[in-house]
Amino acid sequence: MCILESEVAEGGRYVGMTSDLKRRLAEHNSGNPANASKFLPWRIVTHMAFPDQAKAASFEVISIRFRARFRQQTLLVTAAGLRKIPRFSKKR
Repeated sequence: MCILESEVAEGGRYVGMTSDLKRRLAEHNSGNPANASKFLPWRIVTHMAFPDQAKAASFEVISIRFRARFRQQTLLVTAAGLRKIPRFSKKR
């Protein structure tokens, strides 16, 4: 599990699983996949090891969902002209 971030383009972030972090970073910095090329160069933000692929995949899904939720909240705050993100409670 790794998180890569563009060094120059705001919002350029990749969350995904890999068994070879150096290879994944090299692939992104060579423009593979194609949509990675508009965010060159990439850097490693963090990486984590999990005991098995299923646990890594679960964490990847949670990370992507959290990022999408945070982005929505940031847009709402900006549109409302607020200075900080209010706490949003989840209905259960």
